[in-house]
Amino acid sequence: MVMRQPVEPNTLTALVPALNEVANLESVVRIVESTAGACFDDYEVVIINDGSTDGTGAMADRLASANPRIRAIHHPKPRNLGGALKSGLAAARMTYVCVVHGNGGTPPDQLMKIWARHGEADLIIPYMLNAHERPLAAQLASRAFARLLNLLFGLRIRYYMHHVLYRHAQLAAVDIRTSSYAYQPEAIIKLVKGGCTYAEIGVADNFDKHGPTRSYALRNLAGVAGFLIRCMVDVYFRPHGKRVAR
Repeated sequence: MVMRQPVEPNTLTALVPALNEVANLESVVRIVESTAGACFDDYEVVIINDGSTDGTGAMADRLASANPRIRAIHHPKPRNLGGALKSGLAAARMTYVCVVHGNGGTPPDQLMKIWARHGEADLIIPYMLNAHERPLAAQLASRAFARLLNLLFGLRIRYYMHHVLYRHAQLAAVDIRTSSYAYQPEAIIKLVKGGCTYAEIGVADNFDKHGPTRSYALRNLAGVAGFLIRCMVDVYFRPHGKRVAR
């Protein structure tokens, strides 16, 4: 008798980290509601209010009270992007997981392009088709960061920081040690080096909504430097952690 593999539910958890995003949060959640409903059989939105000092927390609670698919997590103090995503992942319940940033910089049709590719590979990794529209300093820093990661880990990934679509079980099985802005790079590197497949897709962002990035603040740069050292140790000197369950 041939045993059939169980079919995974076609469902999505959208993690929305938000630090002082009261002006954008509701529109981002509305975008997720409309696009996720078109691409998946079911979905949930987990808003992580990462110690905001504006009205983000109250906005998150209001959105959650109006829709049972939306939940809000509150950090009394900021835990940085990686810390916020760890809280969100621990609360996620669906088959796929995607980080959707609270600034709303990716238009709905571009988000749907990413999510429509679910199931084609273990990871769907977007890159920006219009990166040339970013400020020059951001372009150069982003390009240098991707090249450094590719050189250190033997990869050829165009961009590490977008709305990557993961399989929940695989992402949850990886030990992500950083709480910095390098959460997604660490996840991608460890998953791909562990044997996961990936597909890249180009999308066009709206940089008017991105606002000034916090990625290059001194505190974040220190966290990224620590991530590089720890990730190299994990990937190259801890072979028992290289494979990820499929």
